[in-house]
Amino acid sequence: MRFARALGALGAVSFLIVSLLSAPSAAAEMRGVTATEIRIGQTMPYSGPVSAFGALGKGEVGYFKMLNEKGGINGRKVNLISLDDSYAPPKSVEQTRRLVESDEVALIFSSIGTAHNTAIAKYLQSKNVPQLFIGSGASKFADLAQYPQATMGVQAPFRYEARLYARYALAKNPNAKFAVISQNDDYGRDYLAGLKDVLGANYDSVVTGATYEIQDPTIDSQIVKLKASGADVFVIAATPKFAAQAIRKSFEIGWRPMTFLSNVAVWVSTVMEPAGLEAGTGILSTAYVKDPDDPAWKDDSGVRGWREFMTRYLPEADQHDTNYVNAYNSAMALEAVLKACGNDLSTENILKQAFAVRDLELPMLLPGIKVNTGTTDHVPVDQMQFMRFNGKSWERFGDPAICAVNIRFWRYDQEAISREPLATDLPGLRSSFAKFAGSVHFPTKSAKEQTAKWPERLFRSASRFEADVPFTGATFSLRRRRSRIVPNMDHCDVVRIDPLPTLEHVQDLRSGRIGGQ
Repeated sequence: MRFARALGALGAVSFLIVSLLSAPSAAAEMRGVTATEIRIGQTMPYSGPVSAFGALGKGEVGYFKMLNEKGGINGRKVNLISLDDSYAPPKSVEQTRRLVESDEVALIFSSIGTAHNTAIAKYLQSKNVPQLFIGSGASKFADLAQYPQATMGVQAPFRYEARLYARYALAKNPNAKFAVISQNDDYGRDYLAGLKDVLGANYDSVVTGATYEIQDPTIDSQIVKLKASGADVFVIAATPKFAAQAIRKSFEIGWRPMTFLSNVAVWVSTVMEPAGLEAGTGILSTAYVKDPDDPAWKDDSGVRGWREFMTRYLPEADQHDTNYVNAYNSAMALEAVLKACGNDLSTENILKQAFAVRDLELPMLLPGIKVNTGTTDHVPVDQMQFMRFNGKSWERFGDPAICAVNIRFWRYDQEAISREPLATDLPGLRSSFAKFAGSVHFPTKSAKEQTAKWPERLFRSASRFEADVPFTGATFSLRRRRSRIVPNMDHCDVVRIDPLPTLEHVQDLRSGRIGGQ
């Protein structure tokens, strides 16, 4: 207290001293940041059973090397510290602790693996460290309650991918029976969840599943079992090594179902060629990035820029490996976030900018697919386009599909709402007056169909329920007494809400057994 009084007596001089004393405190909040450097960290499987994914880390390190040669970000060089975790979650935790406590990184970026990111999430939250553009498409990372400081990677979620496969198969054969080979972890289970979203109560009767462990030497016996089920649709929810085995074995035993391949395992050089090009002919998958081997992109400026980057900064890398495309996209997305931060690289501002990405176009994403995030939307990419393997390369077909839209219905206290002024803060209003009344999942084929047909179908009987349709960029208004939210349908980038309801819920809602109660 005596020291404080003495400073107060110094008048104008005290202001200068206090300012100087407060500066280190502000700087200390910008962990991993100096006047010349931004330290960020990640773990990668440079060794172990999925070492092929190490290409992602190599590509990201190369990107920031290129960026630093151009002056870095707002005058600071980006120091990406990329450590090997051998694709073992306990080692991911160990290496992440080192990055946070020894290297004092500002954030964790693009660490690979669903189980691995799950294992480090609570620790990072306890240390107030952002977990950005994680190397997993598991939809659970969009759960704001569990992962408030995370954004999914610049890739389409596994669960939404599986929904597209189920819808496509049922469109071809409404009585289809499914066989699924999946990794026995959250990665594999996300594909099963996506199938359940579409198949609903029929799931158990039409799906036969088999799993594998990442340490297994082969999955031949599982494929033989799945063939015996009589399934005419085969979903391969596997990483590259096991995906190649599944394709090869099903071909060898003469099993020719309609086959869908996880889009994390579509690499020609590391999956299709080892499996045998003939064995993979006709397999279906999805894409959200440009394939540099696709002749359609021969003269594309984005692909040309990517090749120039690869040739200069990763000369030994395989330019047929699309992992390097994903690395390029992820690093570019983080660059945009850090640039938007300006000189305020505090955790709070990093998160603010990470959750405010608007219509970011990346040169290696497919046309029409943009990166969008929001305070309630931590999924940067939610569109995919179907493609088919022709024996040499993947051929895309159809338009990019929005994976899903989910509508939540709320019951409001009409008298309470009528007493309030016109609301602009919908989340606040909802917490004060709303009671959650259920949700419904609507598949969609295209933004055009969505814009043309949804308002009438969804809102004609919404007088007692509010349909919360959180399209990125949409505008909402609340009508007094009637309590109806009317969206501006010009923008159709979709924010998902989980968990999804069943098909029975959809039928109940449409029949009126839920609405209006």
